[in-house]
Amino acid sequence: MKLTINKAKDDFEIIRQTLEQSEKRKYDLSNLLLKFGFINLILSIFSISEIAFSWSINNIMTLVVFVTFKVLLYIYITIVYFKVFKAVHMSSNKYFLGFLMTFGVIGIIFPYVNTLINIIGYWINISMENLMRLMYYNSLLNITLFCISFIICALIINKKILIFFACIIFSLYIFVDVFEIYINFNKLDIGVTGIINSIFTTLGYIGLSFLLKWRHNNEY
Repeated sequence: MKLTINKAKDDFEIIRQTLEQSEKRKYDLSNLLLKFGFINLILSIFSISEIAFSWSINNIMTLVVFVTFKVLLYIYITIVYFKVFKAVHMSSNKYFLGFLMTFGVIGIIFPYVNTLINIIGYWINISMENLMRLMYYNSLLNITLFCISFIICALIINKKILIFFACIIFSLYIFVDVFEIYINFNKLDIGVTGIINSIFTTLGYIGLSFLLKWRHNNEY
């Protein structure tokens, strides 16, 4: 048991040192998180507009416009992601590469799958229960990815206390989800999990990006 704990501590220190040593990696990650956060922000605003429009306009042309706009944003962030991956994959350790691949699956690939399922659902009438389950998995994966990103940034800038905050955020999300806490606004029940997810996957990523850049500027 003691050997396992010591090994975990050694691995943790290796991650911290290798991530801290690469300034290019720090800049590339900051750039990726910033653009990912802004795109999520646009998509969040767009989703609200999509709901509003769907109340009055429910036709194939509206669906095409919304989906095309989303896919264009997905393509842009995909290009950014692969540029970052190509720039750092030769000099990165297995832990950082593991993070980038996790980011790629959840943050890059899954939105395409999600969009495809929604398009199929428009034609074959997927049950509301299944669509809600998809939204739940999407939300859980997004907040998990943010917390992992938070931890990676904490290791890069050598602020282990931030790992504690990442755990608090994830625990808060799970707590709210388990107890199904809602806020009533204008006769509409809004899930607090959705609010938490929207805040941290938009402004949270932007904040992490500025945190990395702030750290870099203070060092040089």
